[in-house]
Amino acid sequence: MTFSIVIPIYNAEKYLKECLKSVDAMYIPKGVELEVLLIENGSTDGSAKLCDTYSENNSKYKSFHFWNIGAYNARREGMKKACGDYILFADADDQLAVNTIDCLVTFLKGLRDKTKWPDMIIHNAAYMDERDNMMFEFPFTPGKIYQEEEKKPFYEVMCEGDSLNALWNKCIKKSLAEKIIMTDDKAGRKNFNHGEDLLQTAELLDEAKSIVYLDNILYFYRDNSEGLTGSFHKEFLGNQVDAWRAFDQYADKWTDGSFEDIISERKTLTCTIAVKSLIYSRLSIKKKKSELLNIMSEPFYGKYATRSLPDWAPEEDEYVHELMLGDKAFGKLMMTGKKYNLKSRVKKALGKQ
Repeated sequence: MTFSIVIPIYNAEKYLKECLKSVDAMYIPKGVELEVLLIENGSTDGSAKLCDTYSENNSKYKSFHFWNIGAYNARREGMKKACGDYILFADADDQLAVNTIDCLVTFLKGLRDKTKWPDMIIHNAAYMDERDNMMFEFPFTPGKIYQEEEKKPFYEVMCEGDSLNALWNKCIKKSLAEKIIMTDDKAGRKNFNHGEDLLQTAELLDEAKSIVYLDNILYFYRDNSEGLTGSFHKEFLGNQVDAWRAFDQYADKWTDGSFEDIISERKTLTCTIAVKSLIYSRLSIKKKKSELLNIMSEPFYGKYATRSLPDWAPEEDEYVHELMLGDKAFGKLMMTGKKYNLKSRVKKALGKQ
């Protein structure tokens, strides 16, 4: 039995060693092989060299270099190159639990008959600084193999919120990966970094013939404000619009429109996050003004920005959303952005940044 771990890497030098250290610390049962695919994605720091160093010194590591193809395509390239029976995913700033592979192998061996191995295994996770507390409260029955006609609970969770979005708590059969990457030439998604988890997970759930949930913490997530989702990115809203457009088709197929209201609220949250990351960024006031005008001119923003947020939206997002409401929204948001820049300058002058 062989497992492949796909790790997309972009400017991750700060945390990559910790991530790979956790991989090296994992217990690998006898007769099980592990390969780790480092998909380096046009980094400008020392990440590329670090990937090559690991692959040169340890045969389980394989280093591949691409030029800024985006997180979506980086994961797809990893799926294409993976040789394992099952493929896991990790982000370069996170860590895997020492019993990750052992837990998966124990479950699969308990089934004995390989033809009954599920297409997808979903497991739980924890925040890096709260390793004993499960991040998610899923309504799935642990250990039960949900067949194709029983997948409704997964569809509903996927529509209700973002707790199932991430790929890093998924383990998928190689055959399932091969099935979805066959559609890549038609998709034509380039440099797709935001909303890609939503899109890829929806596609995998839709295509999987069987899914099982393991109620174990096998992954540790770092709440990293320096990552792709932690600062302003010009392409954020456009990527998210593409992801939601594709997801809407899955949601209509799965639920017949019964989750339309909550999905609409989640789109409102997407607009709010786009604005929040901009006004609390270190861009100049002139640049913030220009980018805010661009965001507010998007048809997606015009349709969803002033609707209701989900009940579970963070308090900071609720505050920004309040600023987005009303005729003077642009002025309120720009004033908040100016205040943030001023505070940042003061902190820098006082040596606090």
